Amino acid sequence: MKKVGVLLIFLFVIVCYSCQNEKIDIYVSLKGNNMNNGTKNNPFKTIEKALNNAQLIKRSEHQNIRVHLLEGDYHLTETLLIIPELNNISIIGEGVDKVTIKGSKIIDTKWEPFTENIMITTVNDALKFNQLFINSQ
Repeated sequence: MKKVGVLLIFLFVIVCYSCQNEKIDIYVSLKGNNMNNGTKNNPFKTIEKALNNAQLIKRSEHQNIRVHLLEGDYHLTETLLIIPELNNISIIGEGVDKVTIKGSKIIDTKWEPFTENIMITTVNDALKFNQLFINSQ
C-alpha cells in the first residue's frame, strides 16, 4: 500500500512539473541591434524583431514569452501582428512612464526658414502621411 501511495505522489509531482510554464525573456532596447540574440546584455532594436524571434523559439503552449522593452520611445515600422501561436506572450515596459510605443515615424530632414514664422523642408514623395508633429506638438 505504501508503494502505491509513493508512486501516486511521484506521478503527481511529475505531472505538476511538466505542466509548469517555461518563462522565456526577450529584451528590446533603442540601443540594441536586430543582429543580437535578444538577451538583456544583447537586446534587439525593434519590437518586430522580438516578436519574430518569439515565433521561432516558441515550441509549446506552456512557454510564457515576455518581451521586455527597455526605456524609450519605440516607433513602429509596421503593424504588430500577434498570431495565435504566440499565446502567452507579454510585452512589458520597464519602468512606469518610461516606455512608449508609437505608430509614428521620425522624419530625418533639414528645416530651413521660408519666412519669419514659416519653416520648409523636403520629404520623400513615397512618404504617405496625414499628420505632422514637430517637437511633439
